[in-house]
Order: sequence, then structure tokens, then C-alpha cells
Amino acid sequence: MTTMSYAWHKMPCARRPKPDIVVGVSCLAPLPSKYLKPEELKVYEFSNAPPPDPRGNALQLIRTPVGRALKQIVTCEDLVGCPTHFYHGRTRPCAGNNCEACADGLPWRWHGYLSCYNPTSRLHSLFEMTAKAAEPLIDYRKAHGTLRGCLMTAKRVNLSPNARVLISTTTADLEKYPIPKSPRLLEALSILWNIPRAEMAIQGTEKAAPKLAHTPKEIVERFSGSEPLPSGYASDANNRKK
Repeated sequence: MTTMSYAWHKMPCARRPKPDIVVGVSCLAPLPSKYLKPEELKVYEFSNAPPPDPRGNALQLIRTPVGRALKQIVTCEDLVGCPTHFYHGRTRPCAGNNCEACADGLPWRWHGYLSCYNPTSRLHSLFEMTAKAAEPLIDYRKAHGTLRGCLMTAKRVNLSPNARVLISTTTADLEKYPIPKSPRLLEALSILWNIPRAEMAIQGTEKAAPKLAHTPKEIVERFSGSEPLPSGYASDANNRKK
């Protein structure tokens, strides 16, 4: 039996757009479509405009570059973060008691994430930061009650790709630079990390930190009757392997 739980500190995908034009093309062209079986009919959908966001809440992940400053306007109300591992060549969230990286003895490191917008390129992105780099943003949130509308500038102290990141903050002119609505950060991160969104649920909070649990469908079906799920199945963050 396998369970994975993700603890976050601090979801519905965009629907398929209704087509403006539908073209049916038969594999057996001489026959009218009413004589064809459904599997013999190919349907191509066309529209006069792209959907509002064809990727749903999927956003590109960005980090502080080397040799230049990164300027972005924050679009979310607050940042979220979780323990992560650098595992198999990429950063991934710690999955609690059944975390493969923990089982292999890898230490975890907290990373924070927020949504941000570049008014010049008009790109909406996810920004990743360490706990130390996040401190000025936490101070800004405490002073203003929200991060939305914060103009942040992130840069590295030297030319090393792993150099410490310094972030400065000020308030953006939103009349001059309007920004889009904030995405659902947990859903955007779930898409980034390939967490099956159809099998997830917010299980509650611990010290205002949402806990996201992945419950495999076959486990739910097995215990869908009167028998409850086994105790400890969705373990809390206190039992996470360190």
C-alpha cells in the first residue's frame, strides 16, 4: 500500500474550449457519415481564437539568473513552500513517510514559490526561491497584508550559478502595469511535479499550512465500503522522515 502526502507552507483545469467549427472526416470517404461506426469517424475542431489558457494552471518555472537582475510583479496574495529534494536530476517535493528520496537518505531543503508577471514579455511564471531569499517577501507581506502588486528584483551576489540570491521589494504601479489574476499555486505546482490532480485533496492545515494528499484511485476503491482507510494512511507532517 502506498501513500504520498505533501505538506505546504502557507484546483480545476481549464475546460476544453467549445469549437467554433467542427469538421468530420471519414476514413471511408464514399460512405455518408450516418453509415459509419463512431470509431471510423475522425473529428477535427477549429476555432477563431485560442482558449484563454490552453495549459490550464501550468506555468513556467523560473529562478534567479546569473549575471543579471530579474524583475517581476507578484500576482499571488502569498507564497507557498514545502520541503524538497534534488532527486534524479530535478527538484521534487518530499512525499512524507513514503518519500523515495528520504528512503535513499537524501536531506530535504525548503523552497518557496510564488506567481509573478513580466509586463514586458507578458509571461506569467512560477518563481522559486530558498528560505533565506524569501525573507524580504515575508517582510513585505507583513507590512502590506499581501504580496500581490509587489515589484521584486532578484539577483545573485556573484557569477556562480549557486550564489546567494538577494531580493529587494517595492510597490508596482498597477495602473501603468496591470497584472493578471493569480493562478491556483498548489495546482500549478502539482502540474509542474506531475502529481495526479484527480486523486488529490486538501486534507487540512497544520499551523495554517495546507496538507496535500495523493490518494491512489485503487486504494480508494479498495476501502470504499464501510471499512475505513487504514490508520496512518494520510500521515501528518510531524511523521515525515528527516
